[in-house]
Amino acid sequence: MKVSLALVDQNPLRDFNLNPLNQEQVVEILASVRRQVDAGHSPMWATLPARKVGYRYQIAAGHHRIEALRQFNKSVPQKERITDIELTVAKLDDWQMFVIMRDENETQQGQRPPAVMETVNAGAGLLERILIANDTFEGFCEVMQVSTAPAGTVKSGSRSRADEQHWAKARQGALDGTGFGQSFFQKYAGTKRSHDFVSTVLENRYAKRKAEVAKAQAAAAKAEEKSARASAAAEQDADKAAKLREKADRLHAEAEAFEAEIKKIAGRTFDVSMLMEFDSPTKVTAFVAAVKEAGIPKASHQAAFDLVVAEAVAGSKMRTVLSAWWYRVSGKQNADDLVAERERFRKKHTVSVDDFTAKLREEMRELTKHLKAHTPAVLQIESSKLSSNVQADASELSRVLGEWFAAFEATTEREVRDNPRRLTHQS
Repeated sequence: MKVSLALVDQNPLRDFNLNPLNQEQVVEILASVRRQVDAGHSPMWATLPARKVGYRYQIAAGHHRIEALRQFNKSVPQKERITDIELTVAKLDDWQMFVIMRDENETQQGQRPPAVMETVNAGAGLLERILIANDTFEGFCEVMQVSTAPAGTVKSGSRSRADEQHWAKARQGALDGTGFGQSFFQKYAGTKRSHDFVSTVLENRYAKRKAEVAKAQAAAAKAEEKSARASAAAEQDADKAAKLREKADRLHAEAEAFEAEIKKIAGRTFDVSMLMEFDSPTKVTAFVAAVKEAGIPKASHQAAFDLVVAEAVAGSKMRTVLSAWWYRVSGKQNADDLVAERERFRKKHTVSVDDFTAKLREEMRELTKHLKAHTPAVLQIESSKLSSNVQADASELSRVLGEWFAAFEATTEREVRDNPRRLTHQS
């Protein structure tokens, strides 16, 4: 049916801030419109799918064509303007509007990251609404236009008990804001794009809420731990006190796990505007995987992005390049070099206890021999100052030897057994 162009609105699921119209595509369509008009024809193309909302019409797809017509009308006199457009109007629900938009994005906009991000975010938002609105698996499947499998049966295209459990988990995520993962989204939203890229978009979408939940859980565990330790300190019964301490230790471990999860969540998020600068989801996926594998923190994501763009790195090479780069700039290489140098020094200056003891005994015998040989001369020293110096040196030697003997006596049999006759010293 023909509808006034002035009454046509966009698909409410489209996000032109995230995925703006491709102006090159608009220009191509505009040129086609002008050629047809110049030839004396009205623009010929398939009618656009739409639904009626009140007295206006929301198109499910075809936004570039609408924009081209509006630009054409601005460039010609009023009498030459195209005021009506042919629409196929149907009773489309939100999910059907999404499916049409998704298919248009994947067939016409192909591998452009903004289009994929728009599809995933729109689909996730709509799935959240449907999950919250339907508190039974059957109701959810009815809206999604899929069937449920009777107990104990497996049918092609049907939904199983495992699917119901997956639905329950996803619904809880929709209710508390922590969302759902890539597998649930792909199962129902059906996008053909990279699973890793979809995971990245979903992680970004739910990261803030997941971090908030983990932070609250960590705080609760710490509060319970503090209470348990206070109760343990006040408990007279030894067994009860021990159990309370065990509980406190368990809660402490839980709090640490939640805090570690917060850090992991932060490390899994990326700046969407940066990712959209890649020209394909494949490159986005490779970059995200490389950054995660190298352990590059979010503060250094932009520097990593600048590096791969400057060096025109793609595919699996991103992992090699970014791992080597981060190993160097993070200071880990310097730290490892220092550890290696210390290890080389340790090995160079490490001898067995037997070898060291034998050398020490040899030097002590040599020293004793010299002392005996020079004893008569020492007795003839007339200078009190020189005599005093010799006595001081002898006292220091005696003190050091005393410390050595005390150290040997303090060495237990177990220490000798656990450290198989090794002793490190600096020569």
